[in-house]
Amino acid sequence: MNRLLRKPPQRLYLSIAASSHLQQIRDFLSLPPYDAYLAMTPDLIA
Repeated sequence: MNRLLRKPPQRLYLSIAASSHLQQIRDFLSLPPYDAYLAMTPDLIA
C-alpha cells in the first residue's frame, strides 16, 4: 500500500473475501498516514 500511494491512483478498489473485517480495514485506512492519501466512499456491493 505504501509503495502504491507514492504516486496515488485516482481510484483504488479493494476487494475482500469476507466482510467480517471490513470495518477494521476502513478504520486502519482512516488513520495516518493513509488518511492524507485516501478518501473513503460508501461500500460497493456487487
